[in-house]
Parts: sequence; structure tokens; C-alpha cells
Amino acid sequence: MSDSKLEKVNNRLYHEPIKDGKKIKWEKELEFFFIILNKVRVNLDLSIEHPETSHLGLRKGLTKENPGAKEANPIVNEKSKEEFSEDFSWRITAIGKIDNGIGLIKEDGTFSKSGDFFNYLDVILIPLPPKFSVTEKEKTSGRLFYGDAKWEKRMDPYLVLELFVPVSSHKKFCKELVSGRLTSLTVGVYVDVFRSEEDKSLEETDMQRPYLIEEKAINNRVYLSSINAYRDIEEKRT
Repeated sequence: MSDSKLEKVNNRLYHEPIKDGKKIKWEKELEFFFIILNKVRVNLDLSIEHPETSHLGLRKGLTKENPGAKEANPIVNEKSKEEFSEDFSWRITAIGKIDNGIGLIKEDGTFSKSGDFFNYLDVILIPLPPKFSVTEKEKTSGRLFYGDAKWEKRMDPYLVLELFVPVSSHKKFCKELVSGRLTSLTVGVYVDVFRSEEDKSLEETDMQRPYLIEEKAINNRVYLSSINAYRDIEEKRT
């Protein structure tokens, strides 16, 4: 993390103090990321929610502290808190590689600098059941959030990218991956991230600092732009 600190102005703007009382703006805006997926897996998952346990874990924060959480996460709703629910569906999971690193803004304003950011993400493609009342836009949205690995059996902190995909499309991708006809995936997404006005003016990408998200935020909006499944011809011949 950097020794300098960002000053929060509002939910979409930070200021970075520099010399002579000047400040650099860090504004939150949608940026496009092209993500190559590795270690692609197709999983069949059963998830069960009980009224007695619905207040535990991450979902508590999704509905209590973030008023926009329901819109970003249609699966989390008032009904699921009160009744037993069961979800049995396919998931596509992978490790995503991005060229533009993503760093963190801590609560005290310190933030990631060069060499202290994430170039890999846990990517989860989730089918969105038609029973949830959401708009067409929300059917292809998702969220990006940070995990500190304190409560999981993981060695290092990580980022998770969850993307909701319409059921019919998700089913087709699963079928092709399981059959082996297609073996690789890439996704294109727009992610709501902070970026400094100084970096926008730099033409050399290797001179730019990473994009940032707030460490505690679990509602960084993401919009799916494309999914591409393929198999290399050379791979097929071998």
C-alpha cells in the first residue's frame, strides 16, 4: 500500500493531495476489461438457505449496509430471509487474467501502488433463474468484490468477479464445455472502478497506476459485454 492517502469526497470521487495544495481526482467510472479465463470448470452446485442461518455470512452485509445490493444481487431478497430456499444449478468457474491491475482503497485512505495489485480474479458465471424479477440489464450484470481470506482456507487475499448470465445462454456454454467441443473462454466486462485523472492522460499503459476499488465495498457494479467460447485448431489436432 502507498504511504499517501486519498480523501473521500463522495461514493464516486476521491482526492489525492499533492504538492502546493493541489489535488488529483480519482473518479469512479465504467472501464472495459478483457479477461482471459484459465482453469475453466463446469460445476453442478446445490445451495440451501435456511431462515435460521440467513443472517450469517456475507449476505448480511449485502442487504443491510448497501441499499443497492438487491439490484446487484437479485438472489438476495426479502423472501429468501424468511423462507427455506434451494438452488440447484450449473456454475462455470475459472481464474481470470487481466492486464490492467486492480488495487484497493482502504478505509483509512491508503491505496495500492505499482506491484501491489491484482492481475488475477476468481470468475463465476451464474445462471439467473427467470423467477427473479429483474430488468433485462440486470440479467447480464454482476459484481466485483475483495476477499481477505481470513475465513476461508486460502493463503492470500483475492478478488471475485460474479457475472449473471441468462439461463438459456449459460446452459449452452455449459453443454459445449462439458462435451469438449469448446475448451476455452474469454469475457468482456465493464467494471465500475476508480481511476486517476493523471493516468488518463498517459499514453504508455505501463506507466499507468492500477484501477482501484474500495476494500470494504461488496457492490462494485459489473456489466457483461461478451463471452467467447472457443477451441484452438492446433489443440484439436493433438
